[in-house]
Amino acid sequence: TTLNLRAFNRSDTATSGQLVTATSAVAMDFQDAAGGDNLPAFEASLSANSVGSDDTFQQLPCNTETFDVGGCYNNTGGTVTLNGISTPLYAFAPNVSGKYLITATVQGECGPGNLAEGQLVIKKDGTVIKQCRMVDNDGHARNTQTTYALVSMNGSSNYVQAFYKIDESGGGGW
Repeated sequence: TTLNLRAFNRSDTATSGQLVTATSAVAMDFQDAAGGDNLPAFEASLSANSVGSDDTFQQLPCNTETFDVGGCYNNTGGTVTLNGISTPLYAFAPNVSGKYLITATVQGECGPGNLAEGQLVIKKDGTVIKQCRMVDNDGHARNTQTTYALVSMNGSSNYVQAFYKIDESGGGGW
């Protein structure tokens, strides 16, 4: 296997929205980037700690938007219509079809018992599409979990939501 590294010196610069592209083994040029603006996009978090029952999935009520470009995230506790799409509580329903990288992170903490297991899931249209499971054999009371999913969305009715549960060895709530 041979690896050839070449340095290129250009006096011009790319304009906004262009990438450097190899046009042959010894040449390069600036070309328009594919994919457009990567919108809509959002980030949301909980405004306060959430409380749940032992070993029961609870939707993460992310009601504080850091940003919501395109207005496709429902940060309320009820179904609303966003961009013509009926969007369930705490859900992202993009009005542009495409593939979306969905990330969910949660830090779980037990009540009176010790943490036995934590599960974080991403659901598309109510069906689990990604799951992150953590089993704790050391008796800790806190864990942080992150999961990712690359999701095809149709831009007209699909939505995603995040859910979490903790199973305490003592059987209490969280």
